[in-house]
Amino acid sequence: MTVNEVETRTGLDRATVRYYEAQGLITPAREPNGYRSYSEADVQKLQKVRLLRALDFSIEDIRSMDADGSDFPDRLRARIRSLEAKSDSIEDAKRVIAKMLDDRAQYGTLESEAYLAALTERGPVLPEPDPCPEPKPGPEDSAVPVSPWRRFFARWFDRSLCSILVTWLMLGVLHIPSEDNFLMEVMFNYILPICAVILLEPLALCTLGATPGKLLLGLRVRTNDGRRLDFGTAFRRTCGVLGAGEGLFVPILILWRNWASYRDLKAGETLYWEYDSRVEAKRGIAWYHCTAFIAAVAVSVYASAIVVSIPYMTKNRGALTPGELAENVNAGGGIYGWVLTEDGGWERSGRVPTYDGSSEYWSWEPANVDLTVEDGRVTGLSCRASGNTNAHYYRIGTGYDMAIILRLAKSLVCADRREFKTASAVNSFTSELDSLPDPEKPTVVTRGPWTVTVTFTVTVNRDGPTYPFELTLTVEHA
Repeated sequence: MTVNEVETRTGLDRATVRYYEAQGLITPAREPNGYRSYSEADVQKLQKVRLLRALDFSIEDIRSMDADGSDFPDRLRARIRSLEAKSDSIEDAKRVIAKMLDDRAQYGTLESEAYLAALTERGPVLPEPDPCPEPKPGPEDSAVPVSPWRRFFARWFDRSLCSILVTWLMLGVLHIPSEDNFLMEVMFNYILPICAVILLEPLALCTLGATPGKLLLGLRVRTNDGRRLDFGTAFRRTCGVLGAGEGLFVPILILWRNWASYRDLKAGETLYWEYDSRVEAKRGIAWYHCTAFIAAVAVSVYASAIVVSIPYMTKNRGALTPGELAENVNAGGGIYGWVLTEDGGWERSGRVPTYDGSSEYWSWEPANVDLTVEDGRVTGLSCRASGNTNAHYYRIGTGYDMAIILRLAKSLVCADRREFKTASAVNSFTSELDSLPDPEKPTVVTRGPWTVTVTFTVTVNRDGPTYPFELTLTVEHA
């Protein structure tokens, strides 16, 4: 029979059954799939152990009687004498407590010697402690069965928090970009989240007794005798969960390990990492658990959107000085071999890359930028570029200038904290400016107090293969 059936037959909870098994009082058989199979003899033995424990026999006493039970009547008589002595001691304790109340005794001025002498007239009040105590859950430790889905959602939330924390640390604090290559993908999605879980989860378990996800859903983790986990036990448990329960976050493998854990829980089996700990709940899932969890998920989703937007945001935010605007424009080493100076001019930062992978100094130069500064803060700018473009395709010859205009507008306007909080807001703004305007109609983009205007004019020259053009950017703050 399964452990669920044993619990029903004996009235013992699963942790106590496992405890007696660990003490060697029962030895269930193992099926080919590794599951425990309890026999009728195991059930009878557990009921016998429950009775003897209720009569105050220790685990060591029961183990001794298993080896040789011929002196069982003598042990029963000894237990009667022990219980009678304990009863007398309890009466003595009640009498001394009543005397202390009559004397109006206070803790700070308690005269212990006289009361202790009265208390020990018949011997000690408390019996010697049991060298092998059984966990005896009190009212505050009473637990209800925990659904595997409740545990799954708690762990999913914890894993999400670790991913958000890692992304924020790498992008927002250390400013390490998650470049689009295999090694960085592995680092961000697997190695760093695993390291975060290994570090943070044991700390949470040994200090709070639960992880954030478990706290939200009314769960906690305890040892089999009801104590909070120490760091070593919590660390071993976390490593077991990551390997056997989560498959180290490897795609497909994590699904298989989650399903295997669900199957074992439904079968009443102890999970690989829970032989010295258990997940328990004081009560079933309540409405406030669901409400708190949904609210926390909503907050985490919002936080995740903010964190993943960090690479899309400008380096400096808020009202910018000319120097801060230049830093935004020059982020990543400048643009096409040029860096903006605080006065709106440009300086070379290196060679301009060409399409064949080489680099050289071209005659092309970006147009100077006129800054509007009030009280030391940039409130607007304008830039006018000119050159020659292909007669049939205007983007040829205007591509570099258009890239400069887009970088200038984004560096100033997207620094506004109120209007640009997420990557989607930045992408929406840049997508409206990304295309070359129609020669007959300027592009006007408004975001909050900012108005960006881009105009493009071209002069038709029938005598040559190229046409002169003029590209103008104006950014104004209302």
